[in-house]
Amino acid sequence: MSKPVIKHQTQDGVIHTRSTNRPYTHVVVGIVNRAATNARQQEDAEGYRAWARKDAGELFDYYARVDPSKNGIKTRDEAIAFRLSRYEDILANSIAAVVDGHVFVASYSSRRELAQKDADTRNSRNSGTTYHVEAINNGVRA
Repeated sequence: MSKPVIKHQTQDGVIHTRSTNRPYTHVVVGIVNRAATNARQQEDAEGYRAWARKDAGELFDYYARVDPSKNGIKTRDEAIAFRLSRYEDILANSIAAVVDGHVFVASYSSRRELAQKDADTRNSRNSGTTYHVEAINNGVRA
């Protein structure tokens, strides 16, 4: 026996579906704010860069265990530079992937108060995405 499909249309017109036997009534919807998300990623990046510089010995020991002929790392400074350059590439790709105004369903809930608690928790993380609760609309926005 197949599971019933829940449909919810977000404000951008996209219909999100989920197959389940659970009685969901509400969704937590996220809306991405690119500027805030990028600021958060930059803040996280600064912490990572500080960690990479602080733990130079550990980084060097790690890369010394990796086949040196592949990465050419011979000193602690090269280990730091290698690690930071890899991270800068990841950060640049991550920032480029953020689409301002992207709307998505973050979670489903069986009660409004549970959905609100989830949205409040997600909003408290200051991730650059704003979360709010909507009643499931069966794929039709009023």
